[in-house]
Amino acid sequence: PFAEGEKERLLAEVRALLRRYRGMLGRELPALEERAEDYRELPLVLPLKGTVWHGVLDRVYRVGDRWYLDDYKTDREVRPEAYRLQLALYRRALLEAWGVRAEARLVYLRAGRVRAFGEAALEEFEGLVDGGGGGGHAAAFAFYLPIMRWMFASNQVSGNLSLKQI
Repeated sequence: PFAEGEKERLLAEVRALLRRYRGMLGRELPALEERAEDYRELPLVLPLKGTVWHGVLDRVYRVGDRWYLDDYKTDREVRPEAYRLQLALYRRALLEAWGVRAEARLVYLRAGRVRAFGEAALEEFEGLVDGGGGGGHAAAFAFYLPIMRWMFASNQVSGNLSLKQI
């Protein structure tokens, strides 16, 4: 569906983003070999206070005892505040489903920058969404995510190109 020149430009842009990502590994981001657990593109269904939030966790991984939740962005401008609610919801869902307190971060691929949000900044947004309630709201997410975790861990998922394969 793309003209030949447009197709080549897009492919060059994707290659540049992948090179930038690889360059960030071992520096701004933990190297892939350092990750004891590493999950990509995990589906999210999170019911909170009459709203069902849907999304995909780009990457969740563990290095030592520390968990990370990375959301990749290709934005031309680095505007982390635009994504604070998204990361608060993702972090909340992960906490309720797995009992994992992850450091939620935006990975800006064009800029080669990582922006972590402090726990307090994300909890403020969680409180706005559910009125500070908590506990048991993520039933659908808690059901699906462990199944997906098993599927990834046991190589039951095929067709996804992982960054380890690139």
